[in-house]
Amino acid sequence: MRCPAARGRAGLAGRLRAVVGTGSGCPAGRSGAAGAADEAAGAVGLGVVRPGVGMISLGTSGVVLVPTADVFV
Repeated sequence: MRCPAARGRAGLAGRLRAVVGTGSGCPAGRSGAAGAADEAAGAVGLGVVRPGVGMISLGTSGVVLVPTADVFV
């Protein structure tokens, strides 16, 4: 078994195969992104994608993620 080729941080990693989608509840063909930060990816997986929904993750560091309608730079 070989590891897949490395992808750029904004590249499409692939699409979900039907056999995997059936077990996970995700539709076949869903896009997979390369290079997502672990906490941000976890937040999306938990459904933290709109204002009013947040997440706290405590471990070796503490992270609080709360989406907003505004852009802060």
